[in-house]
Amino acid sequence: CGSAQAGRGTCLRSVVGTCSMANKNKTSDNQDAFLVRQSRSGSKSLVGVFDGHGAEGRQVATFTRDHISGSFFSHKSMRTDPVLAFRDAYHDTQRQLERATAFDACASGTTAVVAYWRHCHLVVANVGDSRAVLGYDRLPVEGRPSSSAGLRAMDLTMDHRPDRPDERRRIL
Repeated sequence: CGSAQAGRGTCLRSVVGTCSMANKNKTSDNQDAFLVRQSRSGSKSLVGVFDGHGAEGRQVATFTRDHISGSFFSHKSMRTDPVLAFRDAYHDTQRQLERATAFDACASGTTAVVAYWRHCHLVVANVGDSRAVLGYDRLPVEGRPSSSAGLRAMDLTMDHRPDRPDERRRIL
């Protein structure tokens, strides 16, 4: 989990979109699930992407999507400590998934990247190799070439992959 505060006098503008593409080899189903919850005023958003894998991947991704937001929003510290609320929501969802009897999740799973934006404060949590990316508009700076302006992208999360040395140590 991590968080970022927009600079003084600026605020993030929430624009949400989704796109899902099936595997290149098209031998398996697309098992993605998406979460978008926004307040009427637009001052709060919870968005997430869940990429299921394995025989029951679609069910695991859908189950995780359906449970993580409820766990997060019902957490007593959601407003004061959203990082803690995310950690607990992820753990609670894992426990619920382990107890689920509608499907066998032993050989299946999902990635989960979820972002919560409230009053210019952004908190992002992830597990697996789905990634959160923040798009921003870099305004031209006087005295610099115009190529310094334009849209930019910044990774907000790091992939949890076994080929990363720190992740390999954690797993083993």
